[in-house]
Amino acid sequence: MSEQDETRSEQAEERSLQALPEKTQGEGGKYPARLWLRERLLDRARAEGGALYAILDAARNVEVLSGVVRFEQIGHSLYRGLPEEPLSDVAPYLVRLDDNGEMLEWLLDRGWGLAWSVFLVARANPEDLRGHFARLVTVMDEEGTEMYFRFYDPRVLRVFLPTCTASELDRLFGPASSFLVESDRGSELLAWSRAEKGLRLESCALESTGEDILIDLVADEETGEDQHGPLVIHSAQLDAFYDHSRSNYEGRLAAEFQAVQAQRPCDLPDLAGEALLERIHGAVDKALEYGVDEEDDLTAFVDITFRLGEDFDQDPKHDWAVKILQDPGLEGHAKVERIRRNLDVG
Repeated sequence: MSEQDETRSEQAEERSLQALPEKTQGEGGKYPARLWLRERLLDRARAEGGALYAILDAARNVEVLSGVVRFEQIGHSLYRGLPEEPLSDVAPYLVRLDDNGEMLEWLLDRGWGLAWSVFLVARANPEDLRGHFARLVTVMDEEGTEMYFRFYDPRVLRVFLPTCTASELDRLFGPASSFLVESDRGSELLAWSRAEKGLRLESCALESTGEDILIDLVADEETGEDQHGPLVIHSAQLDAFYDHSRSNYEGRLAAEFQAVQAQRPCDLPDLAGEALLERIHGAVDKALEYGVDEEDDLTAFVDITFRLGEDFDQDPKHDWAVKILQDPGLEGHAKVERIRRNLDVG
């Protein structure tokens, strides 16, 4: 294993341990949360009369593929039989876990909270189930453009499910009766299942009682879509992914700026919490208007607004920066770099 892989492995172990506190049991007794998670997952499968499966995402970490090989699951790739079959090192793998306790414990111990997999319960045999999910690996947008659909990433599935119509849920669930995934911070187990008039979400925190929510479905529309062809991801669903991704990015950026606020107090005067988030959101809006849309460049642009002012592009003394931003011959990255160079020289 390379030094880089060892570092990734150490980071995964640290985050897994952080995501799995002890779980209170009975009269004040405690036991590791991964054991509690294992029992909840297996209990769910027994209650629904199905088997417990997981779809593992080898693209998330090299350790995922190592585990797939170690537990002899390499033949269960969703890419098998598809043009993507040679991409085994980044493929999704369907594995059965209710009869493979050692792999289940490994997955919870090493991967919980790291978006390595989604769990599911189904009565179908493994090969039929694999065939069903393999058909969802590629989808189309409304313009007919083909794209990969990482539904086996819990971060994607959590956003996508509430946007679905009944027919879309039918196509996604197929023979599965429920999906079970980690929450955003790995502090909750989320169980998604079909309900008579909606989508049921049951959440249970690792350190508290659970909650049961019924989510109304998006109304089905007559679209003329081929129910046997690729699943179509609609513009509203793509917007939901974008909004979620942007919200997460701005939250991370706010945390980063707050972390350095003590070292650069003049750059962030009295900004914290919602005020800081609103300031960052406005700066990102402004950056996008000027064609700055890559994450690193957006971060640099936000920093520029802290250095020059929130509305620096309206201030005559910063006309030089406005000319750069309005230059049609420059791409977003070049605009940001030129402004930063001028600031550093100044």
